[in-house]
Amino acid sequence: MGELFNPVTILLHIANAALLFVAVYFLLYKPVRKFMAQREAKVAAAIDEANENLEKAKKAAEGSEEIIAAGQARADEELANAQKRAREEEKKILDAAKAKADGIVEEARRQAEAILKNARRDMREQATNLALDIARSILEREVTPADQEKVIDDLTRKVE
Repeated sequence: MGELFNPVTILLHIANAALLFVAVYFLLYKPVRKFMAQREAKVAAAIDEANENLEKAKKAAEGSEEIIAAGQARADEELANAQKRAREEEKKILDAAKAKADGIVEEARRQAEAILKNARRDMREQATNLALDIARSILEREVTPADQEKVIDDLTRKVE
């Protein structure tokens, strides 16, 4: 047991432990610490990049929303303009149809008046021919002037 508590052995054990700690420090702890620092830097860089990408995505989303809103406003404006043009076109078509209908009605009125004039002229001619025929037949029978006036009055009433 005397060897167990020998100061030289104890010093050798302490020196051996110190040397072992120095070797472990340089061979394991430093490389592991360096690896962990690099890994931490990579993770931090990845987090920073993800945050930057998130900010870019938010900005892009805001820009997209503005573009969508502008597009919607433009679409609404185009729709309103198209409706306005359609109403104007409808009004033009209705005005043209009304003008054409008025022209047709006016032409029909003129034709009716012309037909009426021709009918009256034909009636007058027929009445005149009839009167001449009656006058001939009366003259053939030797009618008195009172009879002639009566016949003329009758024919005049009929023509009117």
